[in-house]
Formats: sequence, structure tokens, C-alpha cells
Amino acid sequence: MKSQVRLAAALLGAGLILGPASAVAQEKYYLGASVGQAKVEGMCGRAAAFGLTNCDTGSTAWRLLGGYQMQRNFAVEVGLSELARLTASGGATKADLRARLIEATVVGSYPFGRDFSGYGKLGVFNGYNKFTSGTFHQEDQDSGFTYGLGLRYDMNNQFAIRAEWQRYEEYKATVYSFGVLYKF
Repeated sequence: MKSQVRLAAALLGAGLILGPASAVAQEKYYLGASVGQAKVEGMCGRAAAFGLTNCDTGSTAWRLLGGYQMQRNFAVEVGLSELARLTASGGATKADLRARLIEATVVGSYPFGRDFSGYGKLGVFNGYNKFTSGTFHQEDQDSGFTYGLGLRYDMNNQFAIRAEWQRYEEYKATVYSFGVLYKF
């Protein structure tokens, strides 16, 4: 955990140092939201530990995010997301599983033209997990690394849309999402 916090601090610190290096940098903040489909295999493994063998790994995922575009090709983002809301069962027992995350990532992008760009992201997350079955209730936390790839289309100076693939290793989770950004 300490090494992950150090990595996040180093990545964000590098962004603060590299940000002013570009004379043509356009400092822009942005807010965004995305929704997509997640496949979360790690949560079902936890359910199996309680004898719940029937578990659907698919879930709708959403994310709210804020970012700072330090240079044309470099940004930092923080986000809050719901990675999974799953149901597991075994015999007469049913359980609800939920994972919410807070993440910090650095985003490197490469323009393909005036309005299109591809990007990669790397960061850390802290997950809050909830397992509920009848009167039984358990909560815990996980942290780990996340990375992803995406495409972005700038519709105008204020709005952009993007499609993204992102992986969360600790959860063995993959998310495919579509989102919108508002730049200010």
C-alpha cells in the first residue's frame, strides 16, 4: 500500500513538474461521466469462499471524474466509480456484492488529427467492497493498479466524448465504457 501511495505521489508530482514545461500548454480543467459494462471475476471468487457458486460476473459500471489537462499530451485525473454490483447465490442463500473505487491516474495522449486522439492511462485505486447476505454484512478495502486505453473526439472547445477500456488487476476486472467530458 505504501509503495502504491508513493507511486501515485510520484506520478502526480511528475505532472506538476512537466506541466509548465510546454510553452503552448493550454491549462484546462474538465469534468466527466462515463457508463459501461464491467466483467469482474475477482468479486465472484470472494463469493465462492462463502459457498456461493452461482455468480454473474457482468455488471454496469459508472464513473464520475475530474481532470487537469497540463499539456496537450498529458493530464491527471481523479475519479469515483462503481465497478460492480453483482448477485451471487448457492442453495437457498443469496448475496449482493458491490465495489466502489476512488482512483488517481495520469493520462498520456497522442493526437491523430485536430479533433481525434488516442490515450493511455496508468494509476492507482482504492476500492471499498460490500458483501451482504440476509443479516450478514461484511465490508473491506482493496488497493491496486489500474491501466487503460481509449479514444477521444473533441466535439468543440468545451465538449469531448471518449470510448475506453480499463483494467483493475486486484479485482480481475475489465471495463468497457463510453463517456462525455466538459472542459472549462
